[in-house]
Amino acid sequence: MIHTYFFRAVFDVLLLGSVFFLSWWGTLMFCVIGLIFFPLYVEVMIAGVLLDVLFGVHGTGIMSFPIVHSMIAIVIYGVSAFIRTRVR
Repeated sequence: MIHTYFFRAVFDVLLLGSVFFLSWWGTLMFCVIGLIFFPLYVEVMIAGVLLDVLFGVHGTGIMSFPIVHSMIAIVIYGVSAFIRTRVR
């Protein structure tokens, strides 16, 4: 059990690093992997908010509204919660 907390903490640090050093799709991959391996991985929503705060863009285009990363994180978390209830 202690190993699970340790691996989750290490993965959280990697997710935080991916927010700062990788592009949005790199962070998205870390979020999906975290949702697969850890139950109730709410750090996905925290990463989405961080991406919006740090790199949110106002302008024209398909991903131009200010909270796009937060909305993507919430949708991914909701879909994974729905799939977990159906699979288990």
